[in-house]
Amino acid sequence: MDLGLLHSSAAESLVGLIVARLKQEGLLEESISPDFLVRNWPPALTEWTTKAVRDTFFASPQFPRLLDSEILRTTIAEGVKAGKFGYVGKAYGGYQGAPIIDEPNFGPANVEISDQVVLLPRDKAAALKEAPPPPPGEPERSSHVAKEPGGKAEPAGASEPVSVTTPVLSMRRLSWEGELPSQKWTNFYMKVLSRFATDPSLRLRVRFEVAPEAGITRTQLEEIEAALQELGLGVEGLEVESDE
Repeated sequence: MDLGLLHSSAAESLVGLIVARLKQEGLLEESISPDFLVRNWPPALTEWTTKAVRDTFFASPQFPRLLDSEILRTTIAEGVKAGKFGYVGKAYGGYQGAPIIDEPNFGPANVEISDQVVLLPRDKAAALKEAPPPPPGEPERSSHVAKEPGGKAEPAGASEPVSVTTPVLSMRRLSWEGELPSQKWTNFYMKVLSRFATDPSLRLRVRFEVAPEAGITRTQLEEIEAALQELGLGVEGLEVESDE
């Protein structure tokens, strides 16, 4: 590598000098734009796992190397917030609820790098998000092929339906109470609540408490009151402790 364009005094060490030159030539990046993922989306993929996205940066010669792979969480979060692509967890036979897209509160801490979490192209994510949920009790259609006892393959949904026995448990009610870190709100919805999101019996009760060292200003209080009213939640349950 020719280091002539960078004088050794411009870096604290030889490693720093090499890193600086790699950045200069676009071979090493400290940040990646969501648009880079959109432009370089593999044409054959209708969904791209977050793990595969990360691995591509260390395998494909067309992708720059990353100074820190964790910056991809920021890239993905920014892309989801800007509506560049959707984010959703995988479930057996489909997805864990509606994709997240155009979500202003989605941050890097919400991003999971996994084979079970995928990015979806904007059009597909928007269509899935706007699609009406299936009626309660109606199973999702599956495209897999079932086999008859004689070994002949028959597409699911043919004239002779395949009998499937689903075990029914006797539990009639499920609830959970605990402390949830703010960084896991989105994942909590995707992994726990999404499977019951269309069930009319689902009820949520929320309590939050915050006590910043700098205190809470009158403007912040008014903004929260306005936000609660905008959401139709009212301010009756708002508790304020003052030093006055």
